[in-house]
Amino acid sequence: MNFKKAISHFIPLRKYYKSEVSGTLEVAWVDGKKLLDSKNSNYSYGSAEKILDLGLEKVDVGSLSNVLVLGLGGGSVIHSLRQKFHYRGPVTAIENDPVVIELSKKEFGITENNTLRIVQYDAFKYINDWPEKYDLIVVDLFVDKYVCAGCYSNDFWISVYENLSDKGSFIFNAGIDVKSDERMKKLLNFLPTYFATQIYHKAERLNTLIVGNKILI
Repeated sequence: MNFKKAISHFIPLRKYYKSEVSGTLEVAWVDGKKLLDSKNSNYSYGSAEKILDLGLEKVDVGSLSNVLVLGLGGGSVIHSLRQKFHYRGPVTAIENDPVVIELSKKEFGITENNTLRIVQYDAFKYINDWPEKYDLIVVDLFVDKYVCAGCYSNDFWISVYENLSDKGSFIFNAGIDVKSDERMKKLLNFLPTYFATQIYHKAERLNTLIVGNKILI
């Protein structure tokens, strides 16, 4: 057994990194599991991984031809797609923070290969600047515990719609305690114009998770 993994059952091991985009980031071994955390939230391999796994369970992963991930973090959704859901097709991952990209590689072994492309780019620009059709778009765009404001824009979700194949779906990690947020209420009224949605307000007891299937209009 990995020494750090073994000792972390008794003493958590932590390393800290500074990012101009994300603030302080922490890579920690805790109870035998390696995590990536921001100051106030889990970024990857903890509750964030479980939330996105719930979304992946609602999608027919076996039928996917390609996947777009907006917000790589430490790459736990890549790990889940490959190891838990046995998806072997191409994935494009967009991450704006170069420190996070480096940590995903150095600490978690998430590296580019013939089926994974990692692009440092603003996700909201990328989806407009590089249009392509995907069977699944995963939206996991946070700075610390806050969902990026652009995720509440109708224009962003129209771009998501336009970048999905006819059978396409999205998974949106919509943040903590947002059920009563006015921006979320407006978004939930807007999304059914374009998507058949499933909403889970207490995913991992905290987050709102939205899964949507494209409606042909």
